[in-house]
Amino acid sequence: MMKKSTITVSIPKDLKARMAALPHINWPEYLRQRLEVRLAELKKFEELRHSGALQKIMRDDAQRRK
Repeated sequence: MMKKSTITVSIPKDLKARMAALPHINWPEYLRQRLEVRLAELKKFEELRHSGALQKIMRDDAQRRK
């Protein structure tokens, strides 16, 4: 079993109330999954940036917008 760490996040009270209105959602699990997805996206972005491919994508996009 993977060791786990705990983080604490402060959120506005209205957001907490809206989350509480959906008690069937397992918020910690949902947030774990979203963090995994976001980290994968950021990793891919960094790979593109470091390879120079991101600059090519941006140039191509700029050309299409002209």
